[in-house]
Amino acid sequence: MGGERHSGLKWGCCNVRYSWRSRNPRVIHSGCKRTCPNAGVLTIQVNADGCCLNNGRPEARGGVGVYFWDNFPYNVAKSLPNSPYQVHTNQRAEITAAITAIQQCRQACFHTITDDVFTGDIGSFRGPRIDIELYMDSKYVVDAMEDWRHTWKANGWRTSKRERVTNMDLFLELDELVDDLEESNVVVKFEHVPREQNLEADALSRQGASQV
Repeated sequence: MGGERHSGLKWGCCNVRYSWRSRNPRVIHSGCKRTCPNAGVLTIQVNADGCCLNNGRPEARGGVGVYFWDNFPYNVAKSLPNSPYQVHTNQRAEITAAITAIQQCRQACFHTITDDVFTGDIGSFRGPRIDIELYMDSKYVVDAMEDWRHTWKANGWRTSKRERVTNMDLFLELDELVDDLEESNVVVKFEHVPREQNLEADALSRQGASQV
């Protein structure tokens, strides 16, 4: 589906790249020197999206989509959990999508990934670090995690207007997840992309929202 895709695995910055941007993965060598500061870094690239059908209505139904590459077992399409205490909204679906994507990356890091071209146990990786690049078309989530969360935490999870952060329960969960990974030398980066570069994750989120 349209637009440039980001999802896949990248080993080093340019030295060896395992790319799943097409249906048939390929390995690209670009002659990166051993002195490159990112040599040996394993980067997991994943797209995520959340949606809410009938957003703002009593019958609202949220869904979450996580996309690595086609037919990958860690792709996700699921609905938001039902709860009499939590209304389904687009924002809550988007935050939950980010949480789910990172959880799936953690799962993938400790299982063997097998493909036509690449077979490797990411859990046995012993490079300097693992980077998770999470691509979303939700500026709300990306700005919150890249720009606002540290200020929120310093203010006791309140905004600059001293108001309680909206969806604080989910942001607390996401923040804890990111902090735990960073303590294990896993760097999580949130990147904003146009919607047309996130169509696979969007489709999965809509599929999830449609589940009964």
